[in-house]
Parts: sequence; structure tokens; C-alpha cells
Amino acid sequence: MCLTSDSVLKFYEEIDAPLKLLIHYRLKAKFGKTFQEIVSEDPHNVYKALSKALGVHNAELFLHMLYNWLLKKNCATELKYVEMFLGKISAVGTS
Repeated sequence: MCLTSDSVLKFYEEIDAPLKLLIHYRLKAKFGKTFQEIVSEDPHNVYKALSKALGVHNAELFLHMLYNWLLKKNCATELKYVEMFLGKISAVGTS
């Protein structure tokens, strides 16, 4: 499967500097952790962390940007799997 913690971190490294800085400083202020630390500790908690630090709209933006990036990298996955991986929905489909 091409959706892994490493691929999420690679995507993060490739996003534009202003968004990366916003994510970095908001997560650091809210949780005292970097994006890399959150992904490494529990990638299924990324959506929740982004929602709390940046708001739901920005967490959704990140999720969809990651999904589009995966598609461009020839990772044939569905949006629901990206949502599950980042912790937006559980494996049984509840939000």
C-alpha cells in the first residue's frame, strides 16, 4: 500500500513553505509536538490534531491535498482510506 506514515511525511515535506510553517507552529503551540512527531507516534491521530490546531476546514484541506498528491504519485486509493488512515473516520465508517 502506498499510503504510509512515510508517504504522509514526504507529502508534508513537499507542501509550500507558508502552509508547512502554519502547520508546524500551530501544532507546536497546541500540543508541543511537530507534525513529524505526531505522524510518527500515531498517524491515525493526524486529522484530529490538525482539526484542533488549525480548524476542521484546514484539516479537510490537508486531507484532500494529500489525497490528490497520492493520486499524482500513482497511488490508486480512495478518499475514504485516506480519511481512515489519518483518523477522520474509523474502519467501520463512523465519523
